[in-house]
Amino acid sequence: MKKMKLSKYNYYYEKEEESIICMNLISKIMFGLEREKYELIKNNSNNIDNLRLKNPNLYSALIKLGIIIEEDFDEISFLTTEHRRQIYSSNLYRLTIVPTLECNFNCWYCYEEKPKGQMNTIIVRNIEKLVRKTLQNDCIKHFQLDWFGGEPLIAFDNTLYPLSIKIKNICAKNNIEFSSSITTNGALLTDEIIHKFKKINLNSFQITLDGNEEYHNKVKKGNSSDNVYKITVFNILKLIDILDNPNILLRINFTPQNLKKINQIIHDIPSKYRKKIEVSLQQVWQTQKENSSLELSPCNNDFLDAGFIAPLYKIDGKFYKCYADLYHQSVIDLRGNVFKCTARDFINHTPDGVLNNDGTIRWNSIFYNRMSRTTIENEFCLQCTLLPACWGPCSQKIIETNIADFNKICNKSGIVNTLTTLMDNFHTNKIINKQNLK
Repeated sequence: MKKMKLSKYNYYYEKEEESIICMNLISKIMFGLEREKYELIKNNSNNIDNLRLKNPNLYSALIKLGIIIEEDFDEISFLTTEHRRQIYSSNLYRLTIVPTLECNFNCWYCYEEKPKGQMNTIIVRNIEKLVRKTLQNDCIKHFQLDWFGGEPLIAFDNTLYPLSIKIKNICAKNNIEFSSSITTNGALLTDEIIHKFKKINLNSFQITLDGNEEYHNKVKKGNSSDNVYKITVFNILKLIDILDNPNILLRINFTPQNLKKINQIIHDIPSKYRKKIEVSLQQVWQTQKENSSLELSPCNNDFLDAGFIAPLYKIDGKFYKCYADLYHQSVIDLRGNVFKCTARDFINHTPDGVLNNDGTIRWNSIFYNRMSRTTIENEFCLQCTLLPACWGPCSQKIIETNIADFNKICNKSGIVNTLTTLMDNFHTNKIINKQNLK
């Protein structure tokens, strides 16, 4: 019989004196455990055979849940291998295009400059060449096209729609799956545009509301006296009515000032639409120092109880931090500069590379510094018991931060907060399919 051990990545949360919530951070399976059995695990952590003898059923269950593993299994080697495999060997290529930095609003928190102008025909042709060259790579099976800005719908007729058609056709000729998404404020959507989305497989949306009607209209004043909030909400509902099963992420920006009234949004969206909208509460970054410990759960649970998809915190199954970590990914702005991250000031930030006229990308040292080491290849992450739930800091922050200041970019406290919230919700039956080991 093989010798066994406890995984390094078991996480225990003592919600009450009698109840322990457990999760192995690799398997991501959460379950409830009586304290007596938790104490049995803890007291036999260095003698797993004794645990098997005392409670064979618990022992078998813990193996299935990933809590107990084979003694010779090297978890660090497994995690680093899977981490690199997903980063460097993906069969997906994700291209984000920024056709313009113009915007129909001037939100106070936006860090982008908004120069006039759109992507010219030379850059558009070079992108077409890039797509053709990319699809010559036999490992690419799926091409994901994302639109970002600025407000990308400003460039819908000139760039977004015609270029999407061309890229979709290139993918079809190469038997490559094609999908498309957009990050938009939603105010410029029309029936005509939405119907055209069907022709370019554009079915995934991130749309922002800056709080309830009162706050949203203060932030997004626009160029007229229109009620931008009502226009945006109406357009979200039109997306659901016209498109087949759209994937809608409703990002709700909150501040210490608007948080208490955010749940008023619920009443502006009829119940039949709510199950098709995922809500993501995000604090405006400039206000995080004002109050970094705002209690989001009550507000989030209001959306959850009203029928929205509302995972306040979640730990997904991917083995990397961010899309920008992936080798087969790039962001091209209207000038043909190439980045890895969209959270950039595209005008003043140094790019990772430049799109050449032949459709190749001339990467620079920023790109190679980023990709030559992964986000976990440092002494702090490799020793951390939260590694499979975190995958290290943002790769952009790693590039910009001295290793001596690692604690400034480490998100350990945020991960602990995420796990605590998940386990709290699990305990109060907010999480479906609850399991208990008895």
